Amino acid sequence: VRKSREGVYRGYYRLALRSPVDDRLALYAAYWYRGVSCNPAAIAAKAAELAPDVRNVWVVGRSRRRSVPPGTDYVVAGSREYYRALARARWMINNVNWPDWVVKRPGTTHVMTHHGTPLKMMGMDQADHPAAAKDQDFEAQMRRADRWDFSISANAHTTISWERAYPCRYE
Repeated sequence: VRKSREGVYRGYYRLALRSPVDDRLALYAAYWYRGVSCNPAAIAAKAAELAPDVRNVWVVGRSRRRSVPPGTDYVVAGSREYYRALARARWMINNVNWPDWVVKRPGTTHVMTHHGTPLKMMGMDQADHPAAAKDQDFEAQMRRADRWDFSISANAHTTISWERAYPCRYE
C-alpha cells in the first residue's frame, strides 16, 4: 500500500510541477525531516522577521509532528501536501539534500546550510578512499549539489572544504 501511495503522490508531484512556483512559499527541512532545528531554523526565524509575507513551512517526519513548535506551519514527509510543497516552493532550505527526484525549477532558490564541521571526508573527497567510495554514487551526489544556489558555510575552513568536496555551480 505504501509503495502504491508513493507512486500516486509522485505522479501528483509531476503534475504539481506544471503549476506556477509559489513566490511566497519557503520550504525548510533539517536532518532528514527530524524537526525544526539547526541552521534552517535560524534562517526561518530571520526570514519571518525580514520577509513576513513569505510563508515558512517545515517538512517533518510523521513521528516528529509533536516536536513542531506551536504556530509553526508544517507538512508531513510523504503526504500529498509534502509533494505539493516540494513542487511549488520558491525557496528550499535544508541542512541535507532533498531527495534525488526533486526537480530544481527555474526561478527557485535552493539553499544548503549543511550541518556540523567537515572534519571528515565528504563528497568528492571520498573518491580516493576505496572503503568510503565503494558505497558512494558520486554522480548522484554532484547532481544534488548542482541544485544548490547557495552553500552556507560557518567559517573559512568549512568554505574550502565544501568547495573541494562539492565542486559545483553554487555560490
